[in-house]
Amino acid sequence: MKPSALLFSLTLCAALGGCIGVDTLRPGADTSGELTIAPDSKIKTDASGNITVIPQGLTVPYPQSPETVFRAAQTALRQLELDVVEVDPSRHYILAEHGLSAFSNGENVGIYFQPLNGGTQVTVTSKAKTPTNLFVPDHKESVQKRLAAVLAGMARQP
Repeated sequence: MKPSALLFSLTLCAALGGCIGVDTLRPGADTSGELTIAPDSKIKTDASGNITVIPQGLTVPYPQSPETVFRAAQTALRQLELDVVEVDPSRHYILAEHGLSAFSNGENVGIYFQPLNGGTQVTVTSKAKTPTNLFVPDHKESVQKRLAAVLAGMARQP
């Protein structure tokens, strides 16, 4: 992002009541010292009792392995010109963002991967960076479509 656009974005966020950071999409994100759960989240507890909070989104199952889908998702995000902010293969998620545009003050995108019957279930969520962002693009469907296209292209390669 250009310095002038970054400065404008920061000024706009401050004026509009603050930006919502991509960290709010991190599974189990805890910024206050207590576990905070967004109203649209799913709570998952594994066999060890560890709790994971995953925001709701568009979920699609894929027949490929989690490793393959994880790599393909990073390619899909680059193709959609979303900036990857955080990649955590051990916790099975990728966080990305899109900056200021003519139509939006920016969006945060979370992609969550879960092994499922030999394949992978992928949930994509998309949130506005500012609460007053009225025309925020929803990236859930575009990310899932691009991910499916990247996986299809990988399958055709020798």
